[in-house]
Amino acid sequence: MRFGVLGFLMMICFGTFAQQHDDAQNQLALLYYSKAEYQRAAEIYEKLYKETHSRVHFDYLISCYRNLSELDKAETITLEQIKQFPHNYFYQISLVRLYQETNRAKEADASIKKIERKALRNEFEAVEVIQSYIELNMYASANEFVTQAIKAFPQSIDVSKLRAELYRKTAQYKELIVEYVRFVELDHNELEYVQNQLQFILYERKNESLIAFLKQHIYSVLEKKSDSYVLQELLVWTMIQEKDYATAFTLAKSLDIQEKGLGERVLELGKIANSNADYEMATTCLMYVLAHGVSAPFYMPALKLLLNSTEKQIFSQKIILHEQLIELETKYLDALQNLGKTNQTVDVARSLAYLQAFYLDKTTAAKTILDEFLHMYNISIHEKALCEILLADILLFEDDVWLANLQYAKVAMQYKNNDIGYEAQFKQAKLAYFNAQFEYALALLDVLKASSTKLISNDALELSQLISENIVYDPEGTVLSLFAQADLRIYQKQYNKAFQLFDSITNTYPGHSIQEFILFRKAVVAKETGNIEQKIAYLQEIVAQHSHDILAHKAHFMLALYFDNVEHNIEQAREHYEAIVTKYPNSFYLQQARNRYRELVEQ
Repeated sequence: MRFGVLGFLMMICFGTFAQQHDDAQNQLALLYYSKAEYQRAAEIYEKLYKETHSRVHFDYLISCYRNLSELDKAETITLEQIKQFPHNYFYQISLVRLYQETNRAKEADASIKKIERKALRNEFEAVEVIQSYIELNMYASANEFVTQAIKAFPQSIDVSKLRAELYRKTAQYKELIVEYVRFVELDHNELEYVQNQLQFILYERKNESLIAFLKQHIYSVLEKKSDSYVLQELLVWTMIQEKDYATAFTLAKSLDIQEKGLGERVLELGKIANSNADYEMATTCLMYVLAHGVSAPFYMPALKLLLNSTEKQIFSQKIILHEQLIELETKYLDALQNLGKTNQTVDVARSLAYLQAFYLDKTTAAKTILDEFLHMYNISIHEKALCEILLADILLFEDDVWLANLQYAKVAMQYKNNDIGYEAQFKQAKLAYFNAQFEYALALLDVLKASSTKLISNDALELSQLISENIVYDPEGTVLSLFAQADLRIYQKQYNKAFQLFDSITNTYPGHSIQEFILFRKAVVAKETGNIEQKIAYLQEIVAQHSHDILAHKAHFMLALYFDNVEHNIEQAREHYEAIVTKYPNSFYLQQARNRYRELVEQ
């Protein structure tokens, strides 16, 4: 028994050693190959090939021989591999390619005819031949054979998919579009795959002529096959890519009616329109879904989304009318009445409470509704935490700093090491900053800067920089305390008091490093109060006079967004995006700025 165990262990050790040796040889061969030292690579691959006859070693060895112009050796090895795997078309076609490269056209043609005649007997073999042609970059042969294969197997999903791949590799994009439309008709389950492929080929490359061809081709096919649901779906998707939500809605509604659906497809379109700030079309879509009645399965999500869309539309305006906010509050109250106060409508209650507290001066009503939902037994942990944080926000808004701090601390303790806990801890740090407890605030922020949530981490970094940069020149924190008080007044929407404190700092401490932050806070207030011209003026002053300071990159980004999305001034937008890319490599907005800058340069 001992000898048996010993022998078994020796076998394991030997196998492990052999595997390690093979791995080392593979890595060495690959190193030589990557450095174009083909003779050395070939010597190792020859040994490995003799041992394994694997496809990987065969491919590398043939490539080495080809680079060394030793096609006779390549042919010998290929013939040997065919003997090992007589039914594998890849090796047979590899031999055909060698015949072509050595000017033996008759042998090549004879082999091709024999291979293709045999392969056309069943779909599986035809697919293998097409794949082999494509892998060996023999596109002309692949193109000729795939036409025969389509005729032999017109309903083959795999043949159609390979023809599409061939068209993609040879940049025959119109043919590719035609094939994808045909392909998705053959297998409706492949719609998402086709959409993903078209997204990359057409829309990410912004090929306008091909996009027009796609739409034209779908319409032309639908003229003959008007009842094809999958092509109508593809057309809806195409219109969504074009952001033509009106046409997409007409098509989606038609499909929903044909299928006697309940509006799910139209609801999804409403979500997309809402996320792209087309609130009018979002409303149209959602009203259609709501028309199915309160008992319909998509009524609740449609109503919630409609409220969200209405809120976003109101707050996207330059000037927010009080009457609009009152009307929005009524809609939230009606929704709670309609849907009921349940664990499924907590998000509606939170939106209502936020609106009441921060915009309608109804903090008591807001706290009441939150308290009502917090006492529900079946509310989710996540929703409960969000309600608790909002309750603390309202307490701070009311200037009840002590209770607000207790609430933040409670949530931070209960939800450690997750996004909700991080958010509560950040707000706790901000409250400490408002109270001029700068060392404590910095201690909390140091933990948050390493948090997994990038946005919270970025906000924590910004507040940390504000405190640490200004406390160096003002150890007592006199100026920073005044600035923190002003910041709290902004949070509480007491803008006049905030500006009085800012002006006091500017007049008493001219040239102080905190001036950049004052300008930025004034820009935020200007935006909040609808004074867009003043907001732009403050931001431009930051990038002109404080270009090397902390908030310059953020000011550039806000200006870029304004000129890009509001003024549609491409030149100005491009200038600010470029500034972020070239001057601020560590900016939180770097990737967004780089992507949009490239798009504008191409226009």
